[in-house]
Amino acid sequence: MDDADNIIKQINAMQTQIDKKFLSMEEVFEDLNKKMNLILNKVQEFEIVLDAAEIIEEHIEDQESQAKDIFNTDWTPYNDEDFGSEDYENYDDNEEDL
Repeated sequence: MDDADNIIKQINAMQTQIDKKFLSMEEVFEDLNKKMNLILNKVQEFEIVLDAAEIIEEHIEDQESQAKDIFNTDWTPYNDEDFGSEDYENYDDNEEDL
């Protein structure tokens, strides 16, 4: 019977050690879970910032394209349908006549 009591005590001591290690592992897993949730939240915030940046970039590009349409700097009087160079060739001559 003494051997059985010693075995039971050893089993109980081992069970206590296992329980302590299990609790320690649970704490580690809880900490890991909290840190993973923090990381996921940061990733979601980063995605929101990237989406906002993309929307802003598209808006800027739209404004630039509209500005190019409004302020076309490539225009010259030669592109105008009503422009006739012959109308301006004698301009200096007409001033001298006055």
